[in-house]
Amino acid sequence: MSKRDTFYGWYFAIHFIITLMVDGGFAIPAAFKLPGQQFMEDFHVAQNEDFIVSEKPAWFMSFIWIEILFQLPFFVYGAYKLLTQTQTPTTYLWMLVYGVNASLTTLACLAEVWAREGLTDAVRYNLLAVYAPFFFISGYIVIDVFQRLQGELRKVKTD
Repeated sequence: MSKRDTFYGWYFAIHFIITLMVDGGFAIPAAFKLPGQQFMEDFHVAQNEDFIVSEKPAWFMSFIWIEILFQLPFFVYGAYKLLTQTQTPTTYLWMLVYGVNASLTTLACLAEVWAREGLTDAVRYNLLAVYAPFFFISGYIVIDVFQRLQGELRKVKTD
């Protein structure tokens, strides 16, 4: 298994926990939250002054539901396939879909942070630092698996 696939597999496994315990909690009513979800949300908002999470605009909540309904199950699939070395080109196709989705939704968050008036530089740069790794990792996944799939497609005989 390539080092990149090992990294991606562990990234998906860790991100499953993050989605379940942090991001997923943003959409769940308080009465139904898992133990610790409200604490994680409150801690994140207090620590990072994350106005997106505290305000929960409709566009952001639609991204959270995509994360819950698509990304959460994908993290299980992707981590399993990569860490058990049973990945196929279909695995990489799903990784491409994930990468495009995650990079674009995170880019929207980065743009909102960048454009928000009234933030101190410290808060702005801290929030950019919170969101940026998810943008860069998912963006790298897009480039990497696109190239891999392109290589696979070149092997296919065409008429």
